[in-house]
Amino acid sequence: MAPDPTNAPPAPDDPGTIVYRLAQAGDVEHACGIFFENFPHRLQRLFNRDQHGKCFLSDLIEWYLLAYSQTFFTAHCNDQLAGYLILTMPNDHTWSSLFRRGWIFRTATHALTGRYGYRFLSQVIRRLAGSITSTSSAPPRHTPHVPIVAVDGRYSGRGIGTHLMSQAMDACRQSSGKIWLNVESDNHPVIRWYKNLGFQIIGTDSQQHIMLWHADATHDQTQHDEHDHSV
Repeated sequence: MAPDPTNAPPAPDDPGTIVYRLAQAGDVEHACGIFFENFPHRLQRLFNRDQHGKCFLSDLIEWYLLAYSQTFFTAHCNDQLAGYLILTMPNDHTWSSLFRRGWIFRTATHALTGRYGYRFLSQVIRRLAGSITSTSSAPPRHTPHVPIVAVDGRYSGRGIGTHLMSQAMDACRQSSGKIWLNVESDNHPVIRWYKNLGFQIIGTDSQQHIMLWHADATHDQTQHDEHDHSV
């Protein structure tokens, strides 16, 4: 998921230097704000109120940090979070991370006491039921996944999303050599951006494409392009 650069607010007067590092606990709140700025409709479909969506999103991003701290990449400018990408890696520690710092108990309490709103629970049940009968293409199993890539609109156009995706690709080259993600099927600028990075559409349902990046395919395409230029 990437922001639409056509709707970006003006850049800061001082562009500053972009610094890339792994996420820290203090980044969670700002990461939620950037997500909400870029994808408000995603939360509005699931939650009665913005505050319900923000509470859930904060808990979700905290879990991503607990489970995937080594592949939660961030970009900072003037000490402010400018963008981030989360890469989930297949491993045996995902479930154990649910119990770190009491995360599972805290989020269960939030869900049962209405902190996420009750539309969310009904949507979860509906989607689980739909997934049982769905005939749409399934995502690749045991393959690294990018659930979120988002850039603060003030820093759009500075190559942050591309650099973050390059970090994710580098992290996968020595393992599976693949990454998959979802993108809304009507988000044509972002689909083109992913294709330029080497992703291909491998499946589609009523709302989203499943796109896959394969390191070998990207390498083969690069060699083909170099050959074309040399002719």
